[in-house]
Amino acid sequence: MIGESSIQSRGLLRYNNFPVKAYPFTKDFDKLYGTTEEALREIANSITSLPGIMGNPITSRPYLYALSFPWGYIERGGPVRCVDWYGFEFDREFDKCNPEWNPTIFRDSRYDPDSTKGCGTGLILLGKEEALRRVVVANGGTLETYLKQWANLGYLGPVDKRIASLEVKK
Repeated sequence: MIGESSIQSRGLLRYNNFPVKAYPFTKDFDKLYGTTEEALREIANSITSLPGIMGNPITSRPYLYALSFPWGYIERGGPVRCVDWYGFEFDREFDKCNPEWNPTIFRDSRYDPDSTKGCGTGLILLGKEEALRRVVVANGGTLETYLKQWANLGYLGPVDKRIASLEVKK
């Protein structure tokens, strides 16, 4: 699929050893990011801008990992880089829990408290990643096993089959 609903690429960010699986969207990707590594840097900048983002502010439990969708737009007053962030909280072990997730939206590396909506493509990605996590668990896998595998997105992509990685220590 071509357009804003497709996935450009995939990448794994480790921010102070905290894992973030990323799926940058295709629309305006070249103008906004250019490379998957730059999209991962945008996620890292967003994490840096909001202390505490790697845990649930209500329960104070740390997230085990996050999924993130870098996207943005050129029109409507752009260019604006956006990052949808979903931190996953486990109240039990990785293989025994139905995790809860909390969304956070960033605009140009700054938390946007007024933005609480996602999109259909993001919902599909969240479902496919949770289905993958459950298959990994059913086969005796761990979090690290899950992080090395990627959901089959079918018609959504990715356009670029390469998997990028970036490690950031702050």
